[in-house]
Amino acid sequence: MVKKLSLAAAVLAMVVGLFASPCHALLYRFVVPDVRHMPPAQAERTLKDKGYEVKIVEIPAENITQVGKVMKQDPVGEYIIVYDKWKWPITLSVATKGSFVPDTLAMMEAAAVDAVKKAGFTPKVEYYPEEIGGMVGKVKKSVPAPHLGLAPGGTVTLQVGKPGYAMPNLIGQYSQGAKQTIDQISSIKSLGLKSSITQGKTTLV
Repeated sequence: MVKKLSLAAAVLAMVVGLFASPCHALLYRFVVPDVRHMPPAQAERTLKDKGYEVKIVEIPAENITQVGKVMKQDPVGEYIIVYDKWKWPITLSVATKGSFVPDTLAMMEAAAVDAVKKAGFTPKVEYYPEEIGGMVGKVKKSVPAPHLGLAPGGTVTLQVGKPGYAMPNLIGQYSQGAKQTIDQISSIKSLGLKSSITQGKTTLV
């Protein structure tokens, strides 16, 4: 009986000792430099000078300004770990060349369509009324915008100006005032517009 009690007391003493003894774990601080937007050679050299292993992967560029630069990095920043040496490679994602929408702004319609075809895309032309003479027949806007990435064969919409005048929204105006507005526009722009008033069925005057 005494022997059993002694053994239990010994086990209890060991457990208490484990919880009572101070346990000091060493932690190490590492700061991984941020090399995003750098050329890959410069980024790799910066990290290797700090003792980090580097892994480079390629990703498609979203626009032409990203080509040849590090766009993503994993990991980056400050880390507190229990190891005295960093054990993981730093992955750098470098944007590679892709297919980008050509810059056709202010180009004549025919030239713009040709540029889009040569870039490997499908052109689509939409016309809008243009009052400025210098932009008639030229591209005012493209969708997607110039230099953005687009899959080969994708559609590029070119908005080309045609001589015209954008009519104001007259809904909600009194009929007589709306008619006067149209007459004024027609006389100023020499459009030769004609207007008529038709009474609709409504509870409002």
